[in-house]
Amino acid sequence: MYNLLFKLGSDINGRRRLLMAVQARLVELERKHRVLEGELHEALKNLSTDDVRIAELKRRKLLLKDEIERLRASSGGQTLH
Repeated sequence: MYNLLFKLGSDINGRRRLLMAVQARLVELERKHRVLEGELHEALKNLSTDDVRIAELKRRKLLLKDEIERLRASSGGQTLH
């Protein structure tokens, strides 16, 4: 992704637009992660929730976390100020 930031954003405005898109994606992924965290919390409180459902929620939450970390790493830790 960092290479993509460099190639597609060869000018300042292009890089800025691309960074904004990456940051918007990160915000959305973090929101989804929080929602899944809440769902998992509720599922764990409810004794009737089956183990397969809990495992699926954990798996989805981990996939989101991995994607968030990949995006952060690929953007080189760059942020807009």
